Amino acid sequence: MSLPETLFSGYSIGTSLTTAGEVQKILDQLKELQINRIDTAALWPRASPGCSETLLGEVKALGQGFKVDTRISPVNVSSSAPRGARTLTGPAIKKSLQESPGRLHTHQIHVLYLHRPDGSTQIGEQAAAMQEQYAEGRFDKFGLRNFPEIALKAFMLVCENKGYVKPTVYQSWYNLASREKEKLFPLLRRHGIAFHTCSLQHFLMFHDWPKDERREHLAYQHVRQPKDAGRLPAVDLLPLEVADGVILEASSAPELAQHIKDIAKGPLPAESVEELDLLYMRLRGW
Repeated sequence: MSLPETLFSGYSIGTSLTTAGEVQKILDQLKELQINRIDTAALWPRASPGCSETLLGEVKALGQGFKVDTRISPVNVSSSAPRGARTLTGPAIKKSLQESPGRLHTHQIHVLYLHRPDGSTQIGEQAAAMQEQYAEGRFDKFGLRNFPEIALKAFMLVCENKGYVKPTVYQSWYNLASREKEKLFPLLRRHGIAFHTCSLQHFLMFHDWPKDERREHLAYQHVRQPKDAGRLPAVDLLPLEVADGVILEASSAPELAQHIKDIAKGPLPAESVEELDLLYMRLRGW
């Protein structure tokens, strides 16, 4: 089985990786691992929005052969507005695309994501704005992040009816305790949309666990800590076969190396998958 494409998350750039030298060290390691895609956002880090893009631009990541994906800024103009409101209007999208390329030192974003849904702006306006920016060469591809099924269907319908550029990537959290997005897989496949996921801490650690220890751990997590399941190592595993791309987050070079080492182990044994599926079924009852 071939592994999905691997991307590096720029979330730690600007937080734990705060200097050009620290960022370059990670980029050098990514080159050795043959990982040439970075996923960032205009919002990152939250304490200093745009710093992640700025540092990537400072080290000239694109000039080193990296493809950089980023996300439209989801910051509201009004602090009293609902979360995400009016962040995907034509002017808001245009403004974000005037700022991000400048910070990244590029004229075109590789994959541009709509960071989060904007329920207060008509899908038609969002799609038209993306078409306008695409026609001006601002991005190569675009994607949707955490859009609900009804909004995803509406977006595709508008794009098809109007002849607009369509999203080709869908990004979402996905792990054992958060598998709701599985219902979108048939729709995504039907439209040729790749699924990229970003939930990879403690990736595939079950490989090295004895059978009895795995079962005991699963039972303990089910009985003792169901409310914290999303943060537990045992339920933060990702079935590789469901994803077209995985996004690795690491705050240091050694952490990144460990993630890659874990991924190289390949898929979990069938017995482990069955055990994890059973845990998921139990978690749904809580």
